[in-house]
Amino acid sequence: MIEVQWDQKGVLRTGEILKTLAMPAKKRERLLRRVAKEVQKISKRNITKQQSPDGKAWKARKNKRKGKSKKMLTGFKKLIYVEANKDAATISVGKGSYGIHGAYVANFHQQGHKRRAHKNNTPSGRKNQLSDTAMCTRGQAKALRDIGYEVYARRINPKAKRGSKRVPTIKWMTQNLTQYEVRGAFKQLRKLGLVRIKSTWEIVVPPRKFLGASRTNLRKAWTRAFQGIDYGWNVQPKHLKRG
Repeated sequence: MIEVQWDQKGVLRTGEILKTLAMPAKKRERLLRRVAKEVQKISKRNITKQQSPDGKAWKARKNKRKGKSKKMLTGFKKLIYVEANKDAATISVGKGSYGIHGAYVANFHQQGHKRRAHKNNTPSGRKNQLSDTAMCTRGQAKALRDIGYEVYARRINPKAKRGSKRVPTIKWMTQNLTQYEVRGAFKQLRKLGLVRIKSTWEIVVPPRKFLGASRTNLRKAWTRAFQGIDYGWNVQPKHLKRG
């Protein structure tokens, strides 16, 4: 949540503060709302440009696919809303369709986050625990292939020489190896010291600030709001003629 106040030091000049203080409560509320609406637009623009309010680009995702990083946090643009009263206006994030409140998720990215994860608490870890008969995943198959995992050749080709072994293809492993066999293979490879599998690891989400505006942009927002506040500040939407 970002707050816009009429007595914001360092942004408003003394004369502007006194002018704001002398306004009727309703007019002051409208002024604050107009400034907050401008900050709302800037916050949405920050997401579009993938940058912080100060103009610095966000740190890119680590897991880029096909050489191009997918845009981040785009779902927050429609959740940013403004509330105002005679003393302050706030720019906040609504609930949205997340499993938890959108404001919590927004703060998670705004401030950055660090936590430890366990393999059994990940979706893939829970899935693997449920069924030994589930087939080997493509990621597991790639890992086994890179290590040089072998199976008896006759499992792949019945005409192969008895007792000989081969490194199977990724496609073959995903179609013929069960999770039970995969776990057994990794367990054996760990005993031989050929592979180390982490059971816990640290997840670091760098801060990607988007709510707010730089001092320069905030100053511009106040200037525009003051220039237009004497025109139509007391007009309500219901008073406007609709064609």
